[in-house]
Amino acid sequence: MTLGRSLRTFEGDRLRMFGLLPLDSRMQRERLTIGYREVTALRSSPLMPAETSVRGHEFHWSVADPPAASIAAYRIVAEDRLEGFCLGATLGSYVHLNLAGAPEIARRFVTSCALSRRNRAG
Repeated sequence: MTLGRSLRTFEGDRLRMFGLLPLDSRMQRERLTIGYREVTALRSSPLMPAETSVRGHEFHWSVADPPAASIAAYRIVAEDRLEGFCLGATLGSYVHLNLAGAPEIARRFVTSCALSRRNRAG
């Protein structure tokens, strides 16, 4: 949510966010989204190569418009819906990935951060 353009509060106020992703989200009291998810990466990111599958969970009181297929990060397997945003090295998602179940994702993230830092320094 913070990487998106805006967040609408429970009271209806619109707050500006960082604006790195084309995402507008809003808080809602009516429906809690909760549960385990298996996602498959649609494109390579700092966390995983395309076609990698991993489990995670969602727990939130907010909703966001779904991502366009051209920038969607994942496909949620059981629901066959797009989720998350991936633009370059920026990745945002409601799914909290279980890194204990996929330690290669944590290693890839650390490697990606080190490479990014080295590229900026050189």
